[in-house]
Amino acid sequence: MKLKSLRKVTSLLRNVLVELKRNDPELKDSNVRPRYAEYLTAKMLAEKGHDVQLFNERELTSADIYLPNATKKRVEVKSCLVSEDGWAAASFGVGTQIKKKKFDYCVFMTFGGSGNEGPENIFIFTREELDEVATLKGRRGVARFEATNPCLLLYAPCLTEYEDYIKKERKKAFKIERMLCKQPEKFRNAWDKIR
Repeated sequence: MKLKSLRKVTSLLRNVLVELKRNDPELKDSNVRPRYAEYLTAKMLAEKGHDVQLFNERELTSADIYLPNATKKRVEVKSCLVSEDGWAAASFGVGTQIKKKKFDYCVFMTFGGSGNEGPENIFIFTREELDEVATLKGRRGVARFEATNPCLLLYAPCLTEYEDYIKKERKKAFKIERMLCKQPEKFRNAWDKIR
């Protein structure tokens, strides 16, 4: 997709989010924000010089975005609204995407509270950094929909809150989650990882 088109579509989708907020702040449209995140990711990658393919134009369809030509890499996009207490989670379903190596990179966008049209954080991971997220041992009871979405990457507002939660709930801590809470700058806007 051409950069000019990506810029236009991204801008229009952001306007849709603004309009939804203005006319009905209680309206929860679960489809617009993830689609906006995908287009925004594609636009940012194109601005960094990547050729991008998304949706029906993808040669490889195992991830949201495919980077053809020299890189031949796949980028999965995750997004979520940050909860009132500052927590966010990226869902990897039952972990198949990670286990079967269906993507090379993951872009995780968190959006601040209801009505914030732009991403609060953009975290970038390699698939290998997320390997442990596909394991379920010690993580039962974390996900709201355990049967379909048990593999979550949690992001807490600070390491202390994360450690308190893990200890209180007796859940397995993932190294990647601790690292994300302790050093978010290592993952925030780390576009250079995607080569």
